[in-house]
Amino acid sequence: MKQTLATEVGLLAIWDSKSLAYIDTLEDYKAIFVEDKTILELMQKGYAVVWGTGGDGYFEVTVRVNPEKDLTDEEEKMVEMKAEDYKLVVTSEVVIVGTPECVGTAEKKYLGKEIFPVEGAEAGNYLVSVYFLYDSRLESGELAEKDVHLDKTGYIVILKRVTDDYRFPPVTGLPQLG
Repeated sequence: MKQTLATEVGLLAIWDSKSLAYIDTLEDYKAIFVEDKTILELMQKGYAVVWGTGGDGYFEVTVRVNPEKDLTDEEEKMVEMKAEDYKLVVTSEVVIVGTPECVGTAEKKYLGKEIFPVEGAEAGNYLVSVYFLYDSRLESGELAEKDVHLDKTGYIVILKRVTDDYRFPPVTGLPQLG
């Protein structure tokens, strides 16, 4: 699944819909997504994996569930930054990717427009890795302007199902991938 996602808060995320359903006011949102400390607590519980994009804007995001290999050989050469081994606990079989501005009761309004469901995720624990790829071919002239659609710059998010007794590493900081 590949989507172009927008953010006005410099953050993107992947989350379990049911785990964040209690967020239904702007105050609820601000209580969680304004301070790094509360975002880290959310991530430690496995409700969401949130990463900084380095600014507002539009970003290409590809999500893969249980791939045999995280990245192709070509993609591995383009990895600029990465954040690996984060916990996502899926309880609702509905996993969403997009800007955290649309969590909770706001999901219904923005689903399919600003945020998107992830296909193939089932209830269970997932190990999440996020890779930021930078494709320098446009900059170097290897890729013509007319072929900009072939640019591979963007995020690849990998979800890998793990056993219920898997020990996740502690979350120590908000990933900055941009």
